[in-house]
Amino acid sequence: MGFIEKQGRQDRTARDGSGQRPPGAVAEAVFQAECIQCDDCASVCPQQAIRQDSAGYPYLAAATACSSCGLCADICMHNAIVLTAETQAGLKALMALDNIDIEDRPGPFRR
Repeated sequence: MGFIEKQGRQDRTARDGSGQRPPGAVAEAVFQAECIQCDDCASVCPQQAIRQDSAGYPYLAAATACSSCGLCADICMHNAIVLTAETQAGLKALMALDNIDIEDRPGPFRR
């Protein structure tokens, strides 16, 4: 099930209409102020669901492919995308597949 289809989530839509922001994206005004268009979030997406819009901001090009794994939030060093309970659970599941304890893994966990 893709991120967009999940119940009870708050939509974060790009102002330019390019699509939904990645899971864990902060409010749009804050997102645009914090995001430096580094493209790190897109580069780590295992589903290749994240692309950059015409201004260089990330959005979900393939929203139904997004598994809410949390890798984009984990790599974002500028707090434009943050780990939520849902994405942290997805990240823990990925780490379990790799036999890595998430608490022992270095990273920018903020929640």
